[in-house]
Parts: sequence; structure tokens; C-alpha cells
Amino acid sequence: MANQWHNGTITARKLRVRGSQVDPLLAQLRLSHLLRGVDARPTWLAPSAILCIRALRDPLPGGLRLELSQSSFPAWEWAICAALDGLARRAAWPARGPVPANAEAVIFADRAELLACLASDWCAGEITQHWWWSGLLRESDAGNSVLPAWLETPAYIPAALQHLSTMRKVVPFVRLLRVHDALTMLQHVIRSFALHDLERLPVREPPFPQTTGTATQSATVAETSTIGPSSGLAEAFPGTGTTAPWRQWVPESSDPGLRLEQHCLLGIGLMLQRQPAIARTTAFTCAVRDWHQAAQLTSTSSPVPTQETPARSVQGQSEGACAGTTQPIASQTPFTRPVPMLAGAQAAAALAWDADNTSPAPSLEAPGANIELQQVIDVAETSADTPGETRNRPYVDHWQNKEPLFDVTIETAVGGVFYLVNLGLFLNLYGDFTTPLQPGIALNIWDFVALAGQQLLEENLLADQLWELLAQLAGRNAQDAPGRDFEPPEEWRLPGVWLTAFPEQVGWLWIVEQGRLRVKHPSGFLLLDLFCRQQNPWLQLTQELQAYEELRDIEPEFVREAEAQGPEPSPQVQVPQKVARWLDWLMPYIRARLCRALDVTVPGEMPRKLCEQRARVLVTATHIDIFFSLAELPIEIRIAGLDRDPGWIPAAGRFIAFHFE
Repeated sequence: MANQWHNGTITARKLRVRGSQVDPLLAQLRLSHLLRGVDARPTWLAPSAILCIRALRDPLPGGLRLELSQSSFPAWEWAICAALDGLARRAAWPARGPVPANAEAVIFADRAELLACLASDWCAGEITQHWWWSGLLRESDAGNSVLPAWLETPAYIPAALQHLSTMRKVVPFVRLLRVHDALTMLQHVIRSFALHDLERLPVREPPFPQTTGTATQSATVAETSTIGPSSGLAEAFPGTGTTAPWRQWVPESSDPGLRLEQHCLLGIGLMLQRQPAIARTTAFTCAVRDWHQAAQLTSTSSPVPTQETPARSVQGQSEGACAGTTQPIASQTPFTRPVPMLAGAQAAAALAWDADNTSPAPSLEAPGANIELQQVIDVAETSADTPGETRNRPYVDHWQNKEPLFDVTIETAVGGVFYLVNLGLFLNLYGDFTTPLQPGIALNIWDFVALAGQQLLEENLLADQLWELLAQLAGRNAQDAPGRDFEPPEEWRLPGVWLTAFPEQVGWLWIVEQGRLRVKHPSGFLLLDLFCRQQNPWLQLTQELQAYEELRDIEPEFVREAEAQGPEPSPQVQVPQKVARWLDWLMPYIRARLCRALDVTVPGEMPRKLCEQRARVLVTATHIDIFFSLAELPIEIRIAGLDRDPGWIPAAGRFIAFHFE
């Protein structure tokens, strides 16, 4: 599936021009130029929406004179925009109900909704019955475009699976995927969302499929992970007592006909949509590894079939693609400390759901209720592990199981807080589409924005509805403390690359107080805050400064303990003490860096210039679009590059874009 219809442009599959003495090439060039300059997108549609129109007649016949060299025809352009807006308002939404046979246009809220509808029609064999697929896919056999369309932009796969779940089609779709296709899709999702620890799962990749006509056979190794059709998952792993770690939130995964790779795709994909905070924890990764290892050990003892079991016949079933290679794990950032590998926690009671049952799927959670993974200390008493064996289980507390955000719009007076996303990217705290192998720090990116924004704006942010939206994006209640599950390091070492903007060579101070060694930059932020490990603090200081090549010749001035001044206390906010201490390290640098980038000499003016900007925020399952007034944009923000489009952010699980009107 080509992306040419997905970048905000107008794409016409066929254009018919009538007139006397019309040169075809000249008409094509001029019309292409005119259409590129027409802003015909209805203002009430989200930028991520895809509008497909069956046919559009010239709304102003004779208003366009191709023989003239004019660069625009205002009356004709206005008529085109009005016609498109009318068609969009009358358009049908395939993801939300049946489309009438005489529909002139259809709308997909984003690419995830389009992929879900494509998969649904593929399962039902109805792709050729709907006119819009021939225009979008541009394939002689549209059915063969299903898998490539899903793999082209894997960032949309979790949301597409969620849409399919709403349609009650997610299990049939996943079951129709061949093992190596499901594995390929899973690997694309893991890499797109920077879940690199999950890449280390011992998945046995099947070899290249052998294709003969429409029949496809795979090697036997791929089929050893089959879960027996006559038993549930609990019975599939006798003696282990473990269930899939996502079962509590993904009841669809209880379908007994899913193979291991299909099961992982369904579970991990829907977890990224329903519980992204849990899916990114080390505890979840370890639980997946424990469950996956038990599943493979059980499956290898089952009889090995000689060839792949044919799936149900579906028109245009894709031949798929071979699985990609595993990428190396990115190195940790300076703020991330290694977490010991722990065994996975058991999920709550299994929820069975038959995909072919006509009764509605069970509700994941009552509104406002909490679902917790309880702390397991003594496994011998609380689980079905081997008697006498004691293992450490991870603890995840008070995770909110909220519905995914769809079509949420708010107005805020502090929209500039979203510029802090770019700040986090600039400081390498998080990775973006240019650094897909960098997972970033363990703090949820929306909690980072909330904490940093509150430190800058104090009550101005807490009183704005943006505060509640940031909480929803982070998967918590607005009353919950941001970052309460974040485990910052006990010591602070400022990354050397951060000093590039601060070349000062004089005014450095070093302090020894309360058993800690601190080094303070002339601009007021801490370079080091460490435990004193040597009798001679100067020797420890000299060794630590060797890591900073540009500081090896600096001799900081010593400040006596009685004169020492620690970091300025942070504004009061209900966060754990360990997070507050981390903010006391980080925020002085952020304030100094932003003041320098925005050319602000009075620190108190910086939050106003950066954050206090009116904005309209539109949130969908896959996109966040922030609309500002171009006239109110400070030029310093543009010069600093804080207004650039962040694009796809794996840590956020969404595409983020800034629009200036």
C-alpha cells in the first residue's frame, strides 16, 4: 500500500478533462500544480483522517481555464473545498457501521481504522465488493495487499487490533495469519515500540515458506508451538501453573486455536493499546519470558506435524514475508540503571471467551475500578511453582485499565507544555523515529512532561485540563502522583554531551556534605551528586572528572560543608521522595538550558514564553495533534527548534504533530 494518500495530499486515481484543443500533458501538469496548492481538507476532520471519494464532478464548470498561465483560480478552489466538505459530511464510516451501497465517500479516522476495516473485509472475503479498496490498494489482487499494508506502518498495528476487537474480528483475523506472518508482524511491532527486551525471547523462526501456486507449506519447526484445539491455555502447560501475563486485560487470547506466535501478537499488540504502561515494564517482559519458555517446553513434547495446517480459505490470502533479524539492544541512558531479571507474576483468574460465540465479550473492567498485579513474596505459598522453590516476583501496583483514547479534544492555555516532548528527545531521554533502538528512561514520557511542566508552571498547569489529559495519556488517574513507579538512580552524573551548551571554565564548585560529593556548574545545576567512597574526596573527584574530557584541566573551588547549598527545593507536588530528588537534579539544568536556548535573561519569564500558549489538542488512538496560533508563536521557540514535529515516538505510542494556523 503506497503512502501517497497518507501524507496530507490529494490523490486522484483517474482525472477526466473535457474541452476544446486540450493538450493532455499540459492539462495533467497544470491540474497537478493546482491541486497541490488547494487546502481542501475539511477543518473538522483530524489531520490523520483518510477521506475516500468515489467520484467528484467539477463543482464550477468553466471556472478553470487551463490555457491560462494563472497559478490559482480562487473561485474554483473555493468551490472544490465546499464540494469536498459536503462529501465528507455525508460520508460513511466503515469502522462504525455498514456502508450503504450508494455511498459517495467513506472516512477512516486514521490508518489504524483503515487497517482494521481492511482485515475485517479480508476475513469475510468482501474486499472486492467495496469500491474504495481498489483505489487505496492499487493492486490487481487487493487481497495480496493485506499483510504488506499492515507491515508498512507497524506503529498502527496495536490500535488496528483494538478496532478489530471492537468489531469482534480480532481472533478470526489473527488465526488466519500463518505462523511466520504473525511472527513477522510481532517483530515489527516490538521494534516500532522499542520493546527491545522482548526481542530476546527465544522465538524459533520458521524458514522461508515453500510456495506452489496458492498452496503454501512451512517447515515443521514452526508448528511445534501449536496450542491444542481441545484444551485451554491452562491445560496446555501442565505442571507450570502459569498463564499468559496479558490474560487479565486481553481475554480474547483464551481462544484455544491460537498458535504461540499468534497468541504473542494478539497479547502484546493489545497490551500496547490497553495497558501500555504495563507493557513497557521489566516485570511484564520477565513474565512474558517465563510464560513463553513454559509454552515452548510444553510444545516441543507434542507430536510434530509434517506440514502446516491449511487455514480457512479466504479470497486473496497474503503469501506474507519472511521474518526479519533481531536488532541489538540499545545501550542504556545515563539515567537508567540496570534492573535484575525477575520472574514473571501470574495473571489473575483466566477469562474464557469464545470468538465464535454470539454473546458479547466480557468487559475488561467496570468504570473507575482498579486492576492490580499483587505482590508475590513467597511463591511456595501463593503459586503452583515447584514445592520448595522460591523466586522473586515483580511488583506492579494500581495500574488503571482505562479505555483507549479516541477523538478527545481539549482547549488549553498552556499548550507549550508539549514542547517538552522535543526537549526530552533533544536530551536523549527518549528515542524517536530517528533512534528506534533507544528505549529511553523508564519514566513514562507523559509523566515526564507532567512533572517538568508542573515544575515550570506550578499551579497554572494543575488548574488546566491538560493536567488530566496528561494523566490519561500516562494511564493513571489525575489524582495519582506522576512517576510513582519510576525508579531513578541513587546517584547523578550529568551526561557530558549536555555540557556542550555550557562552555564555562570558571566558577565550578565542589562540595562534600552528608556523605555525598557534589560538583556544581557555574550556571547552578549539579554535574555530580555521588556517595563518598574514598577517604580522600579530591581523589574521587579527580577520577570522576576524567569521564568529562572537556573538564580534565578544571580545578573546581572547594566549598566548606557549612557554606554548602544543595539544589533549590522543587515546588510542592505529590511525588515520591526519590522522584523529587531526581527532579532536583534534572530541573536546574532544564531551566538553564531553556533560558539559554530561548535567550531569556530573567528565569521567571522562561515558563511564560515557552508554555503559556493557547492550543487545541486533538487525541486519537494513534495521533496527537496540537494546533497553535502562528501569530502567537515566539520566534525564539522556532529558532530553538522546539516547534518541530516530533513524529512517531515509541515511548508515547503515538504520532505527535504541531500545527500552526
